[in-house]
Amino acid sequence: MKKNIDIISRIHDYVLNKFSQKYAFKTKNQKYDLKLIINEIIYFIQSGVSYRHYRGQLNAKTLNKHILFFSKHQIFQKIYEQLLNEYINIKSYTKLKYQSIDTSFIMNKNGKQNIGRNKYFKNKMCYKLSFIVDINGIPNSVSVNPGNINDAKIGINDIDNIIKGIKDINTKIIPYMLADKMYDTCEFRNKCIKHKFKPLIDYNKRNTKNNKLIKSLTPVEKKIYNKRIKVENTFCLIKKFKRLYTIYDSYINTYKSFIFLALCLMINKYI
Repeated sequence: MKKNIDIISRIHDYVLNKFSQKYAFKTKNQKYDLKLIINEIIYFIQSGVSYRHYRGQLNAKTLNKHILFFSKHQIFQKIYEQLLNEYINIKSYTKLKYQSIDTSFIMNKNGKQNIGRNKYFKNKMCYKLSFIVDINGIPNSVSVNPGNINDAKIGINDIDNIIKGIKDINTKIIPYMLADKMYDTCEFRNKCIKHKFKPLIDYNKRNTKNNKLIKSLTPVEKKIYNKRIKVENTFCLIKKFKRLYTIYDSYINTYKSFIFLALCLMINKYI
């Protein structure tokens, strides 16, 4: 719990600095302490309880009002970016040498924005949550996409976002980009090379009609490729937050805000 308290204090100080008029609590009408609000939001995403069944110290409508405000101003995202910069500055090369990319389906229940139907997800409506993570499973790039977009197309856009995080890495070393067969396209490989990544991608057999020409990873490449499990582990950790396992929120920015809050809790132990 100690780590969560550190993050709560970090968010508390940031919000007070940016929105002192709203959260300074100098009037009689402001009943709830800011740290209490942040604690209740964390409880909300961990428990997965609905607003209707929420029984915390805040009124459900009040909790929703604060969640929408935090989402609108990207507060959790900005906090995570600050934490990520601090994290990267600590022996950055050792953590950033291996980058792993993947997507995960997030089933829709109440979402109304950017939802797509995917035949590989039982033809259900969903998001595709995309991460590029380092050797510790800490995301350097996060995106939420319609479920019907191809992984490789998502990855091409996500690589542009990761450059901000590793621009100061030792330029003499080319980091690996580890990806599964869904990213086995010329466009994605060229994008990696253009941004000074070494793509290590499992070969997609469907791209080659002649079986004799089908390629496979070498034993050395397979040993490195096994490090891609880190991105799968990160998805598992994120989905332990029940509010993130399924899309309950109407707006995509609210869901993204919850993702960044969960990541703030995850990254804290590495700083």
